[in-house]
Amino acid sequence: MWLPAGALLALLAVVSDACPGWTVDCPTLSVPNATEADILAINATLLCRLTMRKGHLHALPALEPAGHLRELDASENALRVLPPVLHFPALRTLNLSHNALTTLPINFLSASPCVTVLDVSYNQLAVVSAGVGLARRRTTHVSLAHNRIVRVDPGALENAVVSRTLDLSHNRLRRFPGDALRRARYLASFSVAFNCVRRLQRGETDDISVGSLDISGQLERIDADAFRNLPALENLTLTHSPGLRFIPADAFGDALPSLRFVNLSRNALLGFERPPFWTDVRVDASGNAFVCHCAHHWLNITCVEASCAPLVLPLLPETAAVALGGSLELRCVALGAERVRWLRADDGLASETSRLRLTHAGREAGGLFTCVASNAMGLARRSVRVSVKDPNVRLFVLSVSATFVTLAWNMSGAAPYVLRWGVDAAALDNASPTFPPAPRAHSYAVHGLRPATAYCFALSLDADVTLDRTCVTTAADGLVGVERSYAAIATLGLAAVAALAACVALCVINARPTRTVRRVELIESVDAAFFIELD
Repeated sequence: MWLPAGALLALLAVVSDACPGWTVDCPTLSVPNATEADILAINATLLCRLTMRKGHLHALPALEPAGHLRELDASENALRVLPPVLHFPALRTLNLSHNALTTLPINFLSASPCVTVLDVSYNQLAVVSAGVGLARRRTTHVSLAHNRIVRVDPGALENAVVSRTLDLSHNRLRRFPGDALRRARYLASFSVAFNCVRRLQRGETDDISVGSLDISGQLERIDADAFRNLPALENLTLTHSPGLRFIPADAFGDALPSLRFVNLSRNALLGFERPPFWTDVRVDASGNAFVCHCAHHWLNITCVEASCAPLVLPLLPETAAVALGGSLELRCVALGAERVRWLRADDGLASETSRLRLTHAGREAGGLFTCVASNAMGLARRSVRVSVKDPNVRLFVLSVSATFVTLAWNMSGAAPYVLRWGVDAAALDNASPTFPPAPRAHSYAVHGLRPATAYCFALSLDADVTLDRTCVTTAADGLVGVERSYAAIATLGLAAVAALAACVALCVINARPTRTVRRVELIESVDAAFFIELD
């Protein structure tokens, strides 16, 4: 029996499964410089491939019925609007790159179950939402690179399988999206390179099923146990990060059984000791600035007269500042050291470990702190002078009556201020009760006071650090009215005007066109001086 070619093609499409890869010569249509009117005129009933590259499309028109369409390329247009649901049941490859998309509709791919290649790179997406259609789907390649993505919803990759690459490089993520990746079933390769992830913290990559991981072009700090449980990881890439000067050996745990290759090239590393569990792992550490030390022999770095004496790497600043009532942590990194501790000038031991922590810093917390690293061959030292920044908060008396006093202070915000008082200055430190003002308050009225009595008031931070104190005598019992401190009111008004003027000046400065200035810092190692470009 004879059948027309179109009918035979349609019959084959109906008989075959929607998703398996079978090969039939399908009609292909390319529409250069396409407009919406051109697309609406297309009969897509039997089309298998449709290309609309470099056109003038602002919205993706409906193409139903297009039940046999397997490849759709609408890249390099000006697409801003997509249909709520894409009804292409046989579609495998969708290319929407180089457009102006700001969002992908919820359930966008729900009616296109066979899409395995999705390219939405070079758009303006900000969020990868849970309902976009990547969850519970098997794909080979998904590219979301070169967008403005700042968040990946935890459910966006629920039970997803990517057999080749999931690319989120060149976006604006500030944190590693570990919560979303942990829900994926398996990712053969994942790239989050050239985002804004400055620090990789402990446990952020735990329990991610990924074969190859790329976090290049952004890191400045890697904490201990940052990579401790990645059972499927084979290749790790950490390159082109000029702010990354040290990787602790304990960043890599013992639950990395598949790890075979680590690329650390083209960073600014000064030191990297062999992690204790690395036996068959190959490392590319070229293009760094390692100091000459015997701890680096395993990296095949050749240098003259490599010493095994302890060496404190020049990673600590000469000076550090901590806000009054705030916290500060300094880590001393030493090569070849058996013991590392912190000493404070005139006060002896400050920390028995390589970490120095100052919490709830008072005005006396500043001073000279020295890191001392030692082994059987000698000592190495490096000092940091710590200063405490006083926020200069002042407490004012606004009004005084026989039974209450109204006080104000010249700084508001979410700081945990505590106001306490006593009948005199001696009793103030043990005064009870204490009243925390509202988080953003800048004044408070204390009621229930005795007439003609001297009271002292103190404004504190975290109930431990006193910012300022003042004393006042309440009015006599028979005195009618409220005595106001106009000097205090005038002082607060001037402070408010000065703050407003500073904000206006800052806005004017930011509104001016600026030119990019590239900073270069000179870092001196033991044997040489070299330059590291910071930005």
